[in-house]
Amino acid sequence: MEQFRKFLRLVSLCFAAGCFGAAVAYLVLWIFGVKGVNEYFHVHFRPALTASWFYPKIFLGGVWGCLFALPFLKKPIFIKGLIYAIGPAIVELFVILPMTTIGGVQGGVLGLGFGAFMPLIIIFISILWGFMTSVWLLLVGIGK
Repeated sequence: MEQFRKFLRLVSLCFAAGCFGAAVAYLVLWIFGVKGVNEYFHVHFRPALTASWFYPKIFLGGVWGCLFALPFLKKPIFIKGLIYAIGPAIVELFVILPMTTIGGVQGGVLGLGFGAFMPLIIIFISILWGFMTSVWLLLVGIGK
């Protein structure tokens, strides 16, 4: 019973860390849109900060954060964050963005409908998610 309790604690903390990482990363993405960083790179992606856009990102960040609870990758926490950031980036680029329409513009595969640099912005946001998730886990005493 004690092992199960430790496992639930670990998964809960990893989920919370993933939610935190996603909240920070997608707030940065929203700020990029508001402050014109995306437009500077000719990326026409300016999401509205609405519950229907933001909350699913936070939840999925938490789900992805559960990867940190897996015991098979014995690497430093920031290396794990970098490796695990690949998953959310792939899903965003090949699943979510092709279904996304903002301002009448369809994202398409890799989000290229929004601009040629959209994949780089998504990769940056995913790496930021991995970094911030790792920071949270270090703060609560998980990982090294």
